[in-house]
Amino acid sequence: MAKRIVNGILVALAMLVLLTTVGSVSAAPSVLNCRNCHSSVFARWNGSPHANTQADVASELSEERVGQTANDVIHGTDAEDCIACHAPTAVLVNGGMNESQALSYFFTTTDGKFTKNTTAAHTADWPNVACTACHDPHNPGKPSYFNSTTKKYEPMKSASELCGQCHGNLRFPDTDHLTYNIRSGTGGIGVPDQQTMPGVTCTDCHMYVSEVDGSNSAMFHGHSWKITVKEANGKNTTSCTHCHADMDTAKANAIIAKFKSSFQALDAAVQKNVTAAMNAMKGVENKALQAKLKEAQFNLRYAESDESGGFHNHNYLMSLLKDANTKALEVISALKGSAPTPTAIPTTATPKSTTPAPTPAKKQPGFEAVFAIAGMLAVAYLFRRRH
Repeated sequence: MAKRIVNGILVALAMLVLLTTVGSVSAAPSVLNCRNCHSSVFARWNGSPHANTQADVASELSEERVGQTANDVIHGTDAEDCIACHAPTAVLVNGGMNESQALSYFFTTTDGKFTKNTTAAHTADWPNVACTACHDPHNPGKPSYFNSTTKKYEPMKSASELCGQCHGNLRFPDTDHLTYNIRSGTGGIGVPDQQTMPGVTCTDCHMYVSEVDGSNSAMFHGHSWKITVKEANGKNTTSCTHCHADMDTAKANAIIAKFKSSFQALDAAVQKNVTAAMNAMKGVENKALQAKLKEAQFNLRYAESDESGGFHNHNYLMSLLKDANTKALEVISALKGSAPTPTAIPTTATPKSTTPAPTPAKKQPGFEAVFAIAGMLAVAYLFRRRH
């Protein structure tokens, strides 16, 4: 009897070790393994941009990296680690490789260099941003980022921090994908920090899960990353209504469209004025005006680094553009004789937000439940044999 109890304890401890271990991974887990138990989540992920990343990388390599080797792309003077964010677990394929080797394996080259004809290769092995890019199977209750350089999982403090590894500058300081930073409302030069919807996180909107059992929103568990999910009955579940009870999908989409159109109209005008200021400054040695122009260029680029088209932290985005425009016009005004007529910017009222803090979604059972049940079954089996 005592021996069987000890064996049961050892089985349970083994389960616990599997559950809590965080370390290097030596083999590439297949997303199909996840599909076996999470078919609804897999189906929704499979139609998302996270499941279709190889073509984007191939396009960038053939357009912007012609004549460069994989090592040039990953470690060169204008380095960009495509693997790290487009398919981090690709380094586990084929027995394991580094990021440069993965880039060479998954994209065609000629004499070791990318060309205008570079295309995707070994597409069946390309993992995309799969489940295990963001979920450590051995510690599923904590958001984790798979680091393709170290081949280890890095536990995150929050889901937003996880998003910020690739949709912000948390891993790569020089990236031009800065949605995470824009959401935080900091980083502009001479622009006060601001959050249009304070307290709202990335996943509150992009991975909202309805509490309605059997709904697509509940079953997909946010893995379309869309704020609106179409239900089986033809109706929609929209994350906006979680905080705005008086808002339906149509109203939410209308507000989003208004935010985007006002941003894009202002952005187009500011681009013209900043370009005009740049042209006017050619050959001009004035440090004060040069500094002002650099600030205008920075704030313009920063606003355009957001990936929502003008919706994320809308008020802050508009402030960045308006500041860039003001500084560009000041440069143009100081060089009246040589500067062209500035472009008038559109005047649109920026909506104010009164968004309340979102209600945390209920935690869904994950791998912890699987291991716990398996442990109990093992103990029950031993007990039954005894009797």
